Amino acid sequence: MTRPAYVQMAVRVPRDLKAQMEKLAAEERRHVSELVRELLTEGMKDRGAPIKPPAPSRSGG
Repeated sequence: MTRPAYVQMAVRVPRDLKAQMEKLAAEERRHVSELVRELLTEGMKDRGAPIKPPAPSRSGG
């Protein structure tokens, strides 16, 4: 199976938001990057952008 092409982005967020994201990701047993991809995709959809759902990460989840 071919892995999707990912690119790395640097985004600045407040420390408390980062901590909240890490906590939520840990509770859901996911990587923070998976959570961020999902939240970005949902936010884009909410704005009417034609976005495909995020592909599974390399870890398979």
